[in-house]
Amino acid sequence: MPFSASKRVIPPPVELAPIIATCGRPRESDADDNGESSSSASQRRAMNGSNKSPPSFLGEQPMVSVVVKNCQRSIQTIPIHKNFICYYSLYFEAALNNNFVEGQTQEVQLDDVDHEVFNLFVTWIYGQKIRSSESEKLDINIILNLWLLADRLLVPKLQNEAMNYLFSQNCDPKTMGTNTINSAYALTLKGSPLRLYIAEFSCTALSPDRAIISDELPRELLEDIIACLLKKNT
Repeated sequence: MPFSASKRVIPPPVELAPIIATCGRPRESDADDNGESSSSASQRRAMNGSNKSPPSFLGEQPMVSVVVKNCQRSIQTIPIHKNFICYYSLYFEAALNNNFVEGQTQEVQLDDVDHEVFNLFVTWIYGQKIRSSESEKLDINIILNLWLLADRLLVPKLQNEAMNYLFSQNCDPKTMGTNTINSAYALTLKGSPLRLYIAEFSCTALSPDRAIISDELPRELLEDIIACLLKKNT
């Protein structure tokens, strides 16, 4: 994580209590047999209908196209089974089942989405896993952006799984990129689980005697770090 010299100084960090509960990790009692939290299931049922069955490949299933344009304006068009993507994403359920252009063309365009991140989303759509094997290590910036994409596409179950992965891997906060952190703060509101995760883990990257935060990072991050420290000391 980028920490530069001589900008703003905050008090030395102290040991912080885990914020697992506040970072969107679903409690076991809140999850169904498929690992989906009850709130996630309720949200999807509200949109899809309480009796909608999980998607399958049985029978003839229509395909839709998702046109993904990254920040470099490179375009990738991905065909996806409509029943899968609409079942898991309230965003696509609404976009593909209306009388507007997307509903008529069965094509949805997403701008400013990293291709690798969206491919990981597609992998999860079909297999309910964000990695191909337990031994596979994923870059922390990819997972943070996957959480943001899931937030954008209204897929709370994937947000939970991304957060669980971050905690299970004990990711090094020093590897968080400036662009990723800025995006996380620009695209979320105060109190967001992702902001809390970044602030909590940023504390572990600070030196024992002083912490200097680069001006390239959002001021809200500094405020969240200080809030974490003050909360621990009260």
